[in-house]
Amino acid sequence: MNGAVVVDNCGYNENEDFYLTFVYRDFKNEVSDSSYDDLMINEKIDKIEYFLNGELFGYSYYGADSYDEGRRIWDQENSKFFVGVCPWFEGGNLYYLKGALYAIRLYEKPLTPDEVKLNYDMTLKYRDSFKDEKL
Repeated sequence: MNGAVVVDNCGYNENEDFYLTFVYRDFKNEVSDSSYDDLMINEKIDKIEYFLNGELFGYSYYGADSYDEGRRIWDQENSKFFVGVCPWFEGGNLYYLKGALYAIRLYEKPLTPDEVKLNYDMTLKYRDSFKDEKL
């Protein structure tokens, strides 16, 4: 393993580059969405998917009010947007990213697994296109 340490069993190793994508699927009662799974439909709940290097690594479910509650808290003029830090709870703790951040992309719609994979593949292709350039 060359001294690499698995961090929190999240699928990536300390000091190695990886590509992380989170997709939030907001359940809407009036919409029949092909990305909804049976549990989302039966329980009327939201889902967050965790992709690592373009592949689905895991997922979790949240109550249907999670999205609206999150927006109530964070969609305010005085709510700050942080890159590389996760503010947890309204008056609470800050959890900082340890490491360098290459890029952040925010989308207005949940990506499909194929779109996540395409983003990953195109990012690798782009980065490979200039790896031999001298700075």
